[in-house]
Amino acid sequence: MPLSLPEIHTHPASGHTILPLLLPFLPYSLALVRRLQFHGRTEHSHVLASFPPFTTTELPREFVVAYVDRSRATETECWLFSSLEIPSGRLRTRRRRREGGGEEEEEDLGESEDGGGNNVEEEEGRGRRDTFSAQLRSLLLTLKRLDSPYTHAPPPLPSAPIDTSILLVGGLHERVLRHMRTYLPAGIIKRTTEAYVKYVFDTHARPLKERKEDVLEGSGLRWGKVRERDFQLVMSRTDIPRKERTLVLLPSVALFPPNTNTGSAAGEPGSHDSYAHGVAHAGDGRDEEGAGAGERDIAPTAPIAWAFLGPDASLTALHVEPSHRGLGLARILTANIFAERLPDYTSVGDGALRGEDYRAMGNDGWAHADVGEENLASRRVCMALGGREVEGGRVSWTWVDLTKLDLEQEGGKRDKGYWGGGGGA
Repeated sequence: MPLSLPEIHTHPASGHTILPLLLPFLPYSLALVRRLQFHGRTEHSHVLASFPPFTTTELPREFVVAYVDRSRATETECWLFSSLEIPSGRLRTRRRRREGGGEEEEEDLGESEDGGGNNVEEEEGRGRRDTFSAQLRSLLLTLKRLDSPYTHAPPPLPSAPIDTSILLVGGLHERVLRHMRTYLPAGIIKRTTEAYVKYVFDTHARPLKERKEDVLEGSGLRWGKVRERDFQLVMSRTDIPRKERTLVLLPSVALFPPNTNTGSAAGEPGSHDSYAHGVAHAGDGRDEEGAGAGERDIAPTAPIAWAFLGPDASLTALHVEPSHRGLGLARILTANIFAERLPDYTSVGDGALRGEDYRAMGNDGWAHADVGEENLASRRVCMALGGREVEGGRVSWTWVDLTKLDLEQEGGKRDKGYWGGGGGA
């Protein structure tokens, strides 16, 4: 008989029913929190969870939440957060304003009864593991049934055909990836990128902003945003595929040679007026400060260094041209984009947060970057700014083959021969 799976609930695409429940789990929930706070959504955006929208106090012991937009293929289509990602024995804390205003303090929420829902097989055995497996399978089946806009119409030309049976999940936690390979149908993981180290920055505990005037005194360099005319240069400096429809949406900072017009009007990169161009993950902090692909001579007015924040607010596309390396510009760019552009990620519902609402939900102070393990230059930048590695926090970009779930719909035994074997990359 067919396998019985738990219900997956649809939440408002604004994320306003999810965000208050995820904030106590910062910084572990940071990527999904920021993606929900980002202003860019399309008619194909969905927020799905293993618990209903009227959940208002605390999350169940096992849970999974997802933001998905299938129209963003071939860039990142989905972000997940689950109980499996919270380290065992960690105290859960959240910030709250002192009564009457003033500085913030930590509020101890205590140790969760289940140790945070980490490695379910080691801690509470098969029962909890099977609960999470069923939730994850049900979620993926729900995502499989979502209608991709490319099912009935070709993507904008020029473009290669898009395989709508493959879902690209961004920043997938190593525990979830391992669980999928072990307990979901064999072959469900089509491939993955290398593992990336997640660094988090508590900008309240250690303010990152440096005075630009002091840092750049005497250099003649000018600050600005990456302009649309600069996108080809940005994309040529990395081997990671990026699209202009993505870059136009994202917050950025850039350094320009003297006497460069650095202004950007409405509709320029990072503005809310750019929304019509669509939204997708532009990257994941995987660029090195070193040389990228396609290095070539550039016009005198082109930027000499730049950085973006992705739709999940992770540091991405950080780059310094060879002629200006060794001056600490990568550190300066990182500090200032976190300090100045994180407030861009405060959109909930139909409008941006303001005042007390902003301080309560949008100004939690956390920033993050996903950096390749071998990318020592970028890792040094993160550590110099006080970034710390998240415990058990390796992530990867993972292509999930949704066709492998067809086996489940036919039913099957729960033995290792059917469910085990792993997917492989």
